Amino acid sequence: MPISRIQINVSQLNMGMFVANLDCGWDATPFPIQGFYIRKPQQIEQLKRFCRTVIIDKIKGEPPLNTKSSATSFKRARGTYCDPINQKRIRLKPITAQVNTIKIQHNTYSLAKPISTELKQAKRFHDDVKASLSAVSKQVMNGKTLTMDKLKSSVGNMVDSIIRSPDTFTWLCKVNDKDNHTYNHALRCAVWAVIFGRHMGLSKHQLDLLAASVLLKDIGKIKLPKALIEKKNKTEKEQKLYESFVMHSVNMLKESSHVDKKIIQIVEAHCERVNGSGFPKQLEGDKIPLLSKIVGLVSFYDNIVNPRQTATTLSPSKATAQLYELRGYDFQEQLIVEFIQAIGLYPTGTAVVLSTGEVGLIIEQNSQHRLKPKIMVLIDKHKSHLGKPIIIDMAKLSSKKTAEKVEISRDIEVTRLGIDNEQIKNLLLQQSEHKGLMAKLNIFR
Repeated sequence: MPISRIQINVSQLNMGMFVANLDCGWDATPFPIQGFYIRKPQQIEQLKRFCRTVIIDKIKGEPPLNTKSSATSFKRARGTYCDPINQKRIRLKPITAQVNTIKIQHNTYSLAKPISTELKQAKRFHDDVKASLSAVSKQVMNGKTLTMDKLKSSVGNMVDSIIRSPDTFTWLCKVNDKDNHTYNHALRCAVWAVIFGRHMGLSKHQLDLLAASVLLKDIGKIKLPKALIEKKNKTEKEQKLYESFVMHSVNMLKESSHVDKKIIQIVEAHCERVNGSGFPKQLEGDKIPLLSKIVGLVSFYDNIVNPRQTATTLSPSKATAQLYELRGYDFQEQLIVEFIQAIGLYPTGTAVVLSTGEVGLIIEQNSQHRLKPKIMVLIDKHKSHLGKPIIIDMAKLSSKKTAEKVEISRDIEVTRLGIDNEQIKNLLLQQSEHKGLMAKLNIFR
């Protein structure tokens, strides 16, 4: 154990502490991420129900002190946020407006089908959506009125596919992310939004509206200089000009009689934040439509996981931690927690290192045990590429007796695998899971 970490009894927990590990395992608790700061007394009560001892990190959080002094330090630390894109610290504004609990209907949809049954069909739908979005963009650039029939059909097929198998579209977006940034950002956000909405139990109609809104949300950026869009640390004047893209998008969509008015409403409010720090109207709390809140959240997440400036890319786990820090400020806490539960700490397509040294890609989530997904192992414990990748199911593995407990140690950049996206896609298409594969890995002997 790192020297910065100590084990304490749950009775010693205080506000501001960073909980690094539990004595009962993360899967047995309601906490959505591995490692978190104690922000509310209710979190301490939850920990007491599930654990006897926890491991805290003394450097990241407060050591055992009296509650009063810890709370004071906590307030100072929680008042700011480090923007990972612009690399600067921002003072945060707490939510003061009315924010009601959102009704969540888990398990509305049937269990997800495996990627192998959906991949070829989803690939066609994925390409159709990109082609439809490209056609809409060209219409706008040429000053023509938007026609939505093709995009609407493509969106409907995409949503149906994600409902059947959320992991498949996530994977396709991952292996195609080297193409045009704008199109892929829109498509990735649409996938995150539909997966999130599926998890929440939104209706098929709401999911269609959500996906279409995400795909069209940035269309107004066509009116802005590319240099302005890509610039970090904009001046106040430049930021104001940049923010005008929202109303450009709204006005373009209003010009077409084919665009649902609800889509326009969602797009208009997707940059608003529940604490009133957003734009263009500084709406607060529940004055922001639920679907706009979702679009804003998934857009923020994708921007820090897949930014234009690749040097500032965050791994999914770090991006999740950044997002979690904004709960109760820019974003509604309930939505953040539910979003993390929907996509997992390590989303499909994430490259991970196992505790035993093997390296692979997450290819399917386990909705019941987010830390036990299916992994395509590409590199063995000796750092040699396997001639034929091996697919393992960590949920099944955990039920078997092995000499060494196997867990996900950390996530890494996919580029470190030494395999390009096209190779990864082909490997996935070729792979099929069968009995006996797990015995081939040294870690299972």
